[in-house]
Amino acid sequence: MAGLTGLFAQQVIVVVGGGAGIGREYCLALAREGGQVLVAGRGQSAADVAETIRAAGGIAEACIADARDGQAIADAAMARFGRIDGLIVNAGIVRDRTFAKMDDEEWCEVLDVHLEGARACTCAVWPHMVERRYGRIMLTSSAAGVHGGSVAKIVKLEHAWRRLDGRNDDGFQVAPFPG
Repeated sequence: MAGLTGLFAQQVIVVVGGGAGIGREYCLALAREGGQVLVAGRGQSAADVAETIRAAGGIAEACIADARDGQAIADAAMARFGRIDGLIVNAGIVRDRTFAKMDDEEWCEVLDVHLEGARACTCAVWPHMVERRYGRIMLTSSAAGVHGGSVAKIVKLEHAWRRLDGRNDDGFQVAPFPG
């Protein structure tokens, strides 16, 4: 692990959905580049990723939480690290069927995790970043899959948050990222 050097040296980055897949890779890459990582996820896999980072000499903490509980995730990061420099919202669920074969409950759950998770996490870290006049938010999105409707809404939220902030400096950014 890079420790005091690297692209993310001493930066505190919260990765929501960091227990598996792309989120896990974000966590490992950030730690290799010196980032201090809060790995947030719904199960033991988040703790496993944090332990992998620590075993390699990095700094990481796990937060077992649903993305829709953004405040608990932000609180865990603030309690452990005292600040939040970046947020990556990568949490999501996928159902192995087309939207036409989903019932209403499944459809709503997919949209809720993707959209409400992004909103809850962003709203929870926002005040900390605005107070410090620094922060980066990355919302992972995709054009594939049945959750495309929620992704389009996430991109619209990103545009709204960027305008809400009202600054044109490089101190605070929100950006969608195609996953």
